[in-house]
Amino acid sequence: MKIGEASRIYSAQMSKLRDKRSELLDKKKALENGEIEMTDEEAAALGKSLDRVDVQYEKASEFMQGFNMQKTLAENAEASRQTCDAMARKAEDEAKCLEIARRIARGDKVPPKDEQKLLEFSMEMYQVSKNMAVMAKKEKPKEHDSLWEDEDENQTEQPTPSEVVNLSKGHTFLKSSQTALLSGSFALVHFQKFLVRQRLFEQLVVNVNFSRSVFGVLINGYVLDQF
Repeated sequence: MKIGEASRIYSAQMSKLRDKRSELLDKKKALENGEIEMTDEEAAALGKSLDRVDVQYEKASEFMQGFNMQKTLAENAEASRQTCDAMARKAEDEAKCLEIARRIARGDKVPPKDEQKLLEFSMEMYQVSKNMAVMAKKEKPKEHDSLWEDEDENQTEQPTPSEVVNLSKGHTFLKSSQTALLSGSFALVHFQKFLVRQRLFEQLVVNVNFSRSVFGVLINGYVLDQF
């Protein structure tokens, strides 16, 4: 049974218990106010029915509180996983931009789509790479395939955390938190690694006097390849 289906069933059961309890309480109140008449046996049966429903309602309420808490935790975990995945994708895309900058700086040819990605990522980095390419001009530059091939075809709409949890089956319900934590740890490490690479490149762009020797270091990919 999927979590969304189970949630609807449990909620319907709670609603029935709530209605039954309200009905019995109304009868008890009406009896106490003299609005209705009952035999002693009927009154005793009413009291027993109300006690039984109260016990069922209390147990069901405790269960629903625990169920909803676990469901909320799973939704929060899924939201965390999606956020971390987005961070990882962002870090991957930006690392690709650094690689494109390195290829251009070495005098290689990259597809127009990749140049546009780099331009959108950093105008300054694009211009510096183009300037380096002039000094590293080759008779037969190496041609590279796009780092974003089939990008548009692979894009799908991301389901909401609630939708993911509701479509999960019971045996995978409680594993969501662990999965999110593992995914999050990997994404953070990946993102931190990218930030180190980006800071090194930007530091060189801003602070270094671009002599021929510095161009040589960048063109050979020495700095960026250390990470």
